[in-house]
Amino acid sequence: MKALVVCLSVFLFLCGGTVLMTVNSAGKDDEAMWTSTTYVVLSAATLNGTYESIGHDRNYFDLSIDTEYEYGTLTRIGCP
Repeated sequence: MKALVVCLSVFLFLCGGTVLMTVNSAGKDDEAMWTSTTYVVLSAATLNGTYESIGHDRNYFDLSIDTEYEYGTLTRIGCP
């Protein structure tokens, strides 16, 4: 059975017409531990924007470290 531990912190700032957000996470299970940081920039008026994320994983068995990077756009959608 895997034991899963995850910590999450979110920092949110309003700077003029822009929302700046940082999401940090860390976790571990029986096979690996990981961390990631995601930076988000949103328009306060539309809530559309961009994000950029980097994360690191460390495997306990082969001691490998993997780094992942991704970025993209965020688009607000209405509720049906």
